[in-house]
Amino acid sequence: MQSWENGLVYNPSFPEGREVPQLPRRVATPAATPHAGRGAASALNEVRETVLLRLFLRVFSLGFVAAFVPWITLILLNAPLLAPGGALAPLLRFQPYNVPYETMLTAIYLTWAVMLWRASEDPTAHTLFVEFTMWANAAHGVVMLIVTPMQKGLVMTMIEGAPLIGIAVVLWWLRPRREASAV
Repeated sequence: MQSWENGLVYNPSFPEGREVPQLPRRVATPAATPHAGRGAASALNEVRETVLLRLFLRVFSLGFVAAFVPWITLILLNAPLLAPGGALAPLLRFQPYNVPYETMLTAIYLTWAVMLWRASEDPTAHTLFVEFTMWANAAHGVVMLIVTPMQKGLVMTMIEGAPLIGIAVVLWWLRPRREASAV
């Protein structure tokens, strides 16, 4: 292809070898940047929040792995601690005990952990996934705050349900914000 001064490109593969207009490349202009017109302090806050979000997503991802790998390993090995009748089984397992269900749940959370890690590389490009994670934890936390007191008592409610609400709040605070024109 040859480029001409008038912005047209000669493309020999184009029918009849005509000149075709070349599409302009997208260039980031100051007006197109997320923090344009909001001042340096706001831009600095946005950068700080993005760094904190990246860190939080990675810690959260590692938390899923640290929680679910030992949990399912002990269940699959039928370790006395988590076996039916074991000391921690009523607190850390679903009743009625269902190993296939617990294995499936672990697979979902480990996949989620991998995706969180990948999203942490560029959270603004994965806003929908970050928002899904926020809303999923909020919904899960609300359900746990309702169901856990009936099954396991108030102490386990604070251990299981409250952190999920806390995670949702932190993600809400750190989430990438969309521009008003983009909504």
